[in-house]
Amino acid sequence: MRKLKKGDVIVINGKRWFERTNGNTYHSVYVSVNDDFEDSDAFSYGYGNQYEQTAYELLSKEYKLEENTPLWRLKNKGIIVRSFVSDVERKKDL
Repeated sequence: MRKLKKGDVIVINGKRWFERTNGNTYHSVYVSVNDDFEDSDAFSYGYGNQYEQTAYELLSKEYKLEENTPLWRLKNKGIIVRSFVSDVERKKDL
């Protein structure tokens, strides 16, 4: 397993879609570290900042991360975390 080090940059791009029919929210997420693609998830259930938790789980497959540690704690270790999210109107836009 690889380790994140001080100065590494994690970029999380999320998209959220609200399904009006059943009142559920879904998201997709794309994660990169130092401008290199790491992983993505095309469709998951979750609202609010759940896309960040999904990104954490994707990162933990390749990097040694402390269990149940929020992403903002990585900032305390000198790792830059940039998280972006946009709400989309249609499921196919995820």
